[in-house]
Amino acid sequence: MLTKTRHNCYKVKNKDMRTAHNKYRGIRYNGIPSFNPIQTSGYLKTNLQNEIISVDERAAQLLGYDAKTLLGHNFWDIICVSIPAHCHQAINASIMQRKNTVIKMNSLKTGALIHFTISHTEFDSTIKIEGLV
Repeated sequence: MLTKTRHNCYKVKNKDMRTAHNKYRGIRYNGIPSFNPIQTSGYLKTNLQNEIISVDERAAQLLGYDAKTLLGHNFWDIICVSIPAHCHQAINASIMQRKNTVIKMNSLKTGALIHFTISHTEFDSTIKIEGLV
């Protein structure tokens, strides 16, 4: 059984980890999902100069833009408006150090929960954006 602590964290009283995992995912005990944040996903590609070279419509919607307006713009100009400031450093470190990372945050423009999955190749970075539109 899960109980809420004073820090709004869940603590497992019994050892049923499946129940704890389902509660963490937002599934109620009667099986009806209360939320499922990962419903749509899109891709955004940047080159080494951090210019957006390709983006699909879903990724643009999650960031609060239209796909045609994002092409050719600097990645940081778009991200600084779309996500909270405390996430900029994590994204910057992942891109500059060429690390594969998953970063979870809420969008400032749409208010949706967003997961950034950043992966790298030799010449560009691919950012998979998942969330609820």
